[in-house]
Amino acid sequence: MFCETSFSLLASGRFAMLSSSGRIARPATALALALFLTLAPIAATAQSTPEYGPPKGTLVIVGGGATDSTGIVERFIELAGGPNAKIVVVPTAGGNRRENGALIPYVDSTVLKAWRARGLTNVHMLHTHDAKVADTKEFAAVLSDAKAV
Repeated sequence: MFCETSFSLLASGRFAMLSSSGRIARPATALALALFLTLAPIAATAQSTPEYGPPKGTLVIVGGGATDSTGIVERFIELAGGPNAKIVVVPTAGGNRRENGALIPYVDSTVLKAWRARGLTNVHMLHTHDAKVADTKEFAAVLSDAKAV
């Protein structure tokens, strides 16, 4: 249930919380809510070091359409640090299985061909069909110093 509240500074100099029914909340309740509303945005925006990945970066989101002549891929490469930057390609946007249920074989040379044709010199593929393999540090190690994924 939605409850509309407002805050008022009373003539006595005390802060009060008024509910939509016009009732004044207890001072302790009003103070607690006022502190929460004051501090919550600060806590929400506090910067902390993430457990994984860089503390900040840029997202380049593409919605599945063709990227030819859009400048999107070129901008992605530029944001990564250029054609010599370490870029990791995860080729599973289309899924891991064909319509008949057969696994799709992702081959490095095929997946990375278009990226290398753009002049990338340090591009890697990250893929497995096995969830247990995907959960290993060894599998994910290629990501540790990647500039873009």
